[in-house]
Amino acid sequence: MMGVDSVDEIIKEYGYINFKPPANEEWSIYCLEDTTIIKLKLIPLKFLKPDKDYVLESSILVAVFSQSELKGPPSTFPLPMTDANKTKAVDKMDMKFKTVDEPWNEYTLDDGNKISIKSVATSISSTSLFDARGEPVYLVNHQSLVKKYPPV
Repeated sequence: MMGVDSVDEIIKEYGYINFKPPANEEWSIYCLEDTTIIKLKLIPLKFLKPDKDYVLESSILVAVFSQSELKGPPSTFPLPMTDANKTKAVDKMDMKFKTVDEPWNEYTLDDGNKISIKSVATSISSTSLFDARGEPVYLVNHQSLVKKYPPV
């Protein structure tokens, strides 16, 4: 039977680098002009080191917290909801927002290096869409910032 240690070794053989997430991954938080709060988190899925630099494959999570007055009936739209579909439904481009927090999350790689990552919202637009729970849908453009620290 294959155990966690043998899976880790196979992943390394395939050319990837395992990593350990921080004990408490933090979210970037923004307060929009319409009082909605957006939380944004970049989740690293895997690291590859084809040469001296790392290649990061990741996913982004966006959580929306809005007042009941901003909610509406669920929109009918094709799933999955793509950024292209959201762009077609933009009703307010480049909303004003205040940054509440943009923390760095540090990941320790099996090769001894540490990588710090944070996701930064560059623009946020509201759409005329509502998700299955009636929450407003926003188009969040973001940039991922990465810093590498060698082993000490």
